Amino acid sequence: MPERDLVSWNATISGFVQIGRFLDAKALFERFPATDIVSWNAILTAEAEARDTAAAKELFDDLPKADIVSWHILIAAFAQNGDLDSSRTLFSRIFFDLMPRRDVVSWNSMVSGLINLGEIDVARERFFDQMPQKNVVSWNMMISAYSGDDRNDEALALFRAMDVSPDRVTFAVALEICANLSDVEQGKEIHRRITEGGRGFESHPQIETALLNMYAQCGDISLTSSIFEELSRRDLTAWNAMIHGYARIGELGSMLEVFFRMLLEGIGPNFASLVSIVSACSHGGMFDEGFAFFRGILKDFGVNLVIDHYICMIDLLGRSGQIDRAQELVLDMPYEADGVAWRALLSSCIVQGDEERAQRAAGLISAVDPRHPTTYILLANVYATAFV
Repeated sequence: MPERDLVSWNATISGFVQIGRFLDAKALFERFPATDIVSWNAILTAEAEARDTAAAKELFDDLPKADIVSWHILIAAFAQNGDLDSSRTLFSRIFFDLMPRRDVVSWNSMVSGLINLGEIDVARERFFDQMPQKNVVSWNMMISAYSGDDRNDEALALFRAMDVSPDRVTFAVALEICANLSDVEQGKEIHRRITEGGRGFESHPQIETALLNMYAQCGDISLTSSIFEELSRRDLTAWNAMIHGYARIGELGSMLEVFFRMLLEGIGPNFASLVSIVSACSHGGMFDEGFAFFRGILKDFGVNLVIDHYICMIDLLGRSGQIDRAQELVLDMPYEADGVAWRALLSSCIVQGDEERAQRAAGLISAVDPRHPTTYILLANVYATAFV
């Protein structure tokens, strides 16, 4: 074989890294006497991909002269690691200010890393707000972070403050925020912006699904149905949105019609479909239908029962006056009863006037989930009832 030059060696090292052969890449790196920053960055990438942050930091410290790519690789390695203690120094302004050159990717990497570590406010205050220039990725990360942390009002405010054009991801997240807030007016405004933007986003499956979910969550079944019928392809997510939309407004007949139509088109339900149906049957007084669906979840549909199904069934049994069976299910289900399960039982006890059992359930809720605000409302109802 002819003698390889530096470019060939670097290409081979990078190739090994790309296919996950990290040990081979490092062995080749150690054999070659003349290396450059490309070689070092390839091995640094190998350590990052292997999630060995200690080795990555050690290698970074040994670099003759790190370039901006080296810094990005190291930041990404620690961001993916998710270890706040080991990453605290790295994701600080002191470290960041040592970078010889910073671009929007550098700033975004710091924001992303802190978000991944759960330090959303630090990411906002120390980096996002200080960025000399933001791109759409910067805004998307911060908006998504707030939304994912159930801080939807802050997420929506940030979306409104954007000084760059939103992309498809931005609009999808914004529609999800409106769904979480049940803010149909803001959702319609975003829908209008998407349609009038002239970029074709409205026909993209991601946006179609986001619009469908938003209108369904907001209870506008007319627009939900209109979008659903115009879909070129209806996947399970779309069917679930329709099922949930009808369940939300209590149109149980239409909900079941959509469900059976879905089955006829060869699409089977998942756990979310059946949670919506059993819950809707419970709240709508269709107890027999709810029982039938619960019994058929595994047998007829091949869907594994999760705790959400059991909680819906606890609620259904309680609403139908079968408090004994509801309590048995709480105690016997193959999951440890959490605060949600006990609150479902407690609510039923209050509705059915079973004060003694309600007070026992209240005591258990206080032990397993004392900080949930609903707990105190239910407890107040129990004690108000008990002393009437």
